[in-house]
Amino acid sequence: MSVVFALGVAAPGDMVRERVREVARQVCEEIGVTIIKGVLSTDHVHMFVSIPPTMR
Repeated sequence: MSVVFALGVAAPGDMVRERVREVARQVCEEIGVTIIKGVLSTDHVHMFVSIPPTMR
């Protein structure tokens, strides 16, 4: 897990990005999916994940 420290006030867009990242990690952890790599863009998300073979 990485921790990011920032000085000053975060822009609203940065807060949304952090929340999306947090929710994606939480959901993947809950269902047993491993995030290999993820990229958040301004209007979409790319995720390369490892899904257990027993999931459908």
